[in-house]
Amino acid sequence: RDMSTPSPSPLSVCIIGGGIIGACSAYYLRSLYPWVEVHLVEESEEQAAGASGKSGGFLALDWHGPATTSLATLSWQCHRELATKHDGARVWSYRPVTSLSLSIEEQSDINHPIHNKEKDDDDDEGRMREEDWLRHDNSRSTSAKEPLARTHDHIPEDLARWVDCNAIGTNINILGTHETTAQVDPLPMTIFLLDLVKNDGVHFHIGRASHINGKDSSIQSITITKRDGETEDVPCNKILLAAGPWTGSLFSSLFPSSSSPLPVAGYAGHSILLRPNAITSPHAIFTNIHSTPSDSSPFGEACCPEFFSRGNNDIYIAGVNSSSAEIPLPVNVDLVATHQVQLDKLDHLGRLLLGEQIWRESQVLRRSLCYRPVTPDGRPVMGAIPSSFCGGYAGVYVCSGHGPWGITLGPGS
Repeated sequence: RDMSTPSPSPLSVCIIGGGIIGACSAYYLRSLYPWVEVHLVEESEEQAAGASGKSGGFLALDWHGPATTSLATLSWQCHRELATKHDGARVWSYRPVTSLSLSIEEQSDINHPIHNKEKDDDDDEGRMREEDWLRHDNSRSTSAKEPLARTHDHIPEDLARWVDCNAIGTNINILGTHETTAQVDPLPMTIFLLDLVKNDGVHFHIGRASHINGKDSSIQSITITKRDGETEDVPCNKILLAAGPWTGSLFSSLFPSSSSPLPVAGYAGHSILLRPNAITSPHAIFTNIHSTPSDSSPFGEACCPEFFSRGNNDIYIAGVNSSSAEIPLPVNVDLVATHQVQLDKLDHLGRLLLGEQIWRESQVLRRSLCYRPVTPDGRPVMGAIPSSFCGGYAGVYVCSGHGPWGITLGPGS
């Protein structure tokens, strides 16, 4: 419909979504094309309220399939450049890490998912396909290459300070080095980038993107609806949909007549963030735990929790995932609520690996649930959407569906 709104500048981009993808998109638009007018629309008043604030922040250079290898290489370089330019080591705890695969009770040679996959689930380099490991409740370490090295005779001294040596034995696979894996805290990183671009002239709007306004094939503005019901028309002629797991439903609401919905949905993952008294080491730990039912361990199934030690000494624990059938995606991020059964499982797994003493002496900073944006084939959806799918409008773009690799691939995307 035609609107009497202010005309956009020659190039005015509206980014819908204030997570890592939206923040990085705004950052590089302002850095590379400073003459472009940039608007950013976020429905939640809380910054980085979704996975961009509650995910693990693990970075890997070479754990990706052919479809995203070049993107991962670019993003790895971008992460390093951002950390160097903006003191990322201090601001968002950027640091290289050694990535290890451990197996409880010395079962790694047989039971670790990197050695226990059906042939049909592998690509030609021996990795589990990108779309398989998350939904099969495995570890992202199944995306890595074969172990770089194995150590059977000792546990690294710095690692022994904060994990239970009796629990893990000495079977340790080295999956990544300081040259190929790293760690960030995604919450301060995303907030830093959002604050930076806001100070650099990006226009922020809080509300739900509810309608596209234009004439013929040209976009003129987008209407956002605020919490109080008031509306605002944001002038723009290009739109980027980067709303994480809500990107699919956002597209359907903006273009209800489209015959081709965006195949982006949410996949739930719980996490616990600890601050231990013990001094941690720069390690990312991927485990394969086979427990039997008991009074203290009621779960009795194989699982693959992940433990990330951050530069600020916090420990991030995750790896208990749930499908959309088990934990459906809510209407918006402010309605996300944790599930106690999954948190109890993570609590038990944390005690198992870290040991009771480390666990008792640690402060639980946060118990969280976030949804990773996933696609049917496990690959992100990026680029221009054909106008025939968007009510005839040209200039609609999408960047979503990165699964658990949103932080890793965010800057390059």
